[in-house]
Amino acid sequence: MRLFIAVSLSDRTREQILSLSDSMRASCGGNFTSRENLHITLEFLGELPPDRLSALRDAMAAVSCPPVALTLGERIGHFGDLWWLSIQSPALGKLQAALHRELKSRSFSPESRPFCPHLTLVRHLTGTLPFAPENFSEHFSPITETAREMVLYESSRQNGRLTYTPLEVRRLGGA
Repeated sequence: MRLFIAVSLSDRTREQILSLSDSMRASCGGNFTSRENLHITLEFLGELPPDRLSALRDAMAAVSCPPVALTLGERIGHFGDLWWLSIQSPALGKLQAALHRELKSRSFSPESRPFCPHLTLVRHLTGTLPFAPENFSEHFSPITETAREMVLYESSRQNGRLTYTPLEVRRLGGA
């Protein structure tokens, strides 16, 4: 099972991001993130056997964190051919660090690279963006959002399409 833990987004935020994606898609090609796959990754875990799911659920349950305020899209950037929206949130970093500690304490090997919160818009971008990245704020207003849950997802290909299936949902704040 290919697994990761992420915070989910509201329908309102997903629609705003899709509006941006649609404007990009008008002049660019690439593999745009589908509405149902929009998320902010906290920890990528990679391939794990099903018998580790219980320990993953326990790690998520051990993290105590109130809902997290986020600002998405103050800027756009890329890692190679993967284009993303920035995420601003000191509290998100604290949530990720707490989850990271809980995973390590249960003998998981989460990624060791620094946490760089972002939301993937498109992979393998082709063509020309309808705006210059440095002028991004002229074309898109940042979105404020409150993350209220973290989700354990399984990533798989179904009929040739990348699909993220929620396996566990944990409300932040214990509510």
